[in-house]
Amino acid sequence: QAIIFEYKVLQYALESLFKRSKRLFLELNPDHYGSLSLKNQNYQKCIGVCIKDCVKHHYKIKELLGWYEDGLKWPAAFCYAVGTGVIALGLVNLLLSEAVRDELYFIDWYKLNVPNRRLMLNFQVGINNPVILKAGGLVALCMDTFSSIMNSSYSFFNIMNANALDGNK
Repeated sequence: QAIIFEYKVLQYALESLFKRSKRLFLELNPDHYGSLSLKNQNYQKCIGVCIKDCVKHHYKIKELLGWYEDGLKWPAAFCYAVGTGVIALGLVNLLLSEAVRDELYFIDWYKLNVPNRRLMLNFQVGINNPVILKAGGLVALCMDTFSSIMNSSYSFFNIMNANALDGNK
């Protein structure tokens, strides 16, 4: 929240750069009221002061983001690595269980005797559905879940971006 606010303040400072520099110039030079020109060197110095203030503000935002990043880089890296590993393990498990099911389906079952055919048929029924790991026993770790996570993340990003753009009006 604080970082978003600071970016909005900086954006407003840039948006009102000429108004602020004009006000500063007139405070320093009240005798030039009504005769302000962009070619006036003192006015250009006031613009420079306002731009330097924006640069300093941006530097402070970068410092704040640096502290934020320092505090979160290892926990975020751990979460990212664990999340990636869990999704990868779930997808590998899904693909390999489907490969086993396909291999069993295409076996030369007709060469087997009746008890082995029954055993094979029971095995086929048992592995008919792929083995899917679940996170917390609730969320299936499969490609659909991964796709849903990516879509949700992108939707959240778009909502945040739209809210940020609406705040400019």
